[in-house]
Amino acid sequence: MTAKQPLLSRPRIAAWGLAGATGITLLAGAAALREPAVLLLPVVILVLSLALVQDRGPAQTEVMNLRETIKVKEWLTPQEGTPADRALTYLRSLQPAWWLVRAGLIGLAAVLLAAGDMLGFLALAAIAAVSVFAAPRAKVDRRWLWFSLPVSALAVGVLFSVVDVASYQLRFGNAARQSYSAPVMREHQNIYAYDENGKLLTNVLLYDQDGQPINAPERYYGCNNRGDEPMIPANRYPRPEVNYENGACYTVTPSVDTPSSPPSSTATTGSGAPQPSSGAPSSSVAPTSVSPSK
Repeated sequence: MTAKQPLLSRPRIAAWGLAGATGITLLAGAAALREPAVLLLPVVILVLSLALVQDRGPAQTEVMNLRETIKVKEWLTPQEGTPADRALTYLRSLQPAWWLVRAGLIGLAAVLLAAGDMLGFLALAAIAAVSVFAAPRAKVDRRWLWFSLPVSALAVGVLFSVVDVASYQLRFGNAARQSYSAPVMREHQNIYAYDENGKLLTNVLLYDQDGQPINAPERYYGCNNRGDEPMIPANRYPRPEVNYENGACYTVTPSVDTPSSPPSSTATTGSGAPQPSSGAPSSSVAPTSVSPSK
């Protein structure tokens, strides 16, 4: 029979330190991409707990003979031939693949941290590299369990973190695409200006903030008598309307009703308003005749 060990023996404290640090590492791994410094807490616990049994040899007999350790081994050793035993045997056969996946996940976390936290990048890259070597060594030297088990927990936590970040990006991207609608660019064929009393203004010349004329698109396409059209500045509004009859185009005065709610106050021009360029037509140009072209 195994002698009863004290409640606070060094092997028991070391074993519970390993279990606690592994659980903390799992949680810290889920937050490692946002704050890598949280990994320092389980590292301190692991170092202190391993120091208690470092001199007990690679077999770690005292730790393996603890009542808690024996109970865990019984849970992980189902009866031979049962479905649980076959499943566990199959999972053990995948251990080499898991070691590579584990190193890859931690390496991915290191790459994601490279741009913003060089120290975190170097630490995780070193852990990923050492984990490949430590995994098979833990079968021979139990002291490597203080590295191998927390690293596995770290890899699982990093996986959760990557999935969380990816899902957030997908949700945010979809929401952004749904909330964003491209501005509707309307092309105005004509502009009608009214004074404060609702009277239609004619021969209004419009310019943008750079002093360039705001030109309406030319609409005399397909006119056989285009050369007979009068020369009208493209930025003078209202523009004449064009009627098409048998290939001939006629300009007529635009007919627009008075707006239902005229402006309540007189618009004033600020001193900083851009002035028309020197080549712009004079505002004293006489109205254009609207008699039909021949």
